[in-house]
Amino acid sequence: MSDRLEVLAEAVRTESGPGTTARVRRLYADRGVAVPFRRTARRDLRVLARRGALIARRRSDGATHYLRKEHA
Repeated sequence: MSDRLEVLAEAVRTESGPGTTARVRRLYADRGVAVPFRRTARRDLRVLARRGALIARRRSDGATHYLRKEHA
């Protein structure tokens, strides 16, 4: 797993609330992880969902947010 995904996986284990691309980008910035594109954060969320750590939920406005599996 990349350093970037390790940072996100740790946050998923220890923080609550929905995962969004904006939240992931703030997390990366706070931790000094360079993520130039929003789609990188979106892809990282999808990777953790495929690995079973998150569940994707579609909002009524069409946006997707992610929840830790035990909170879904």
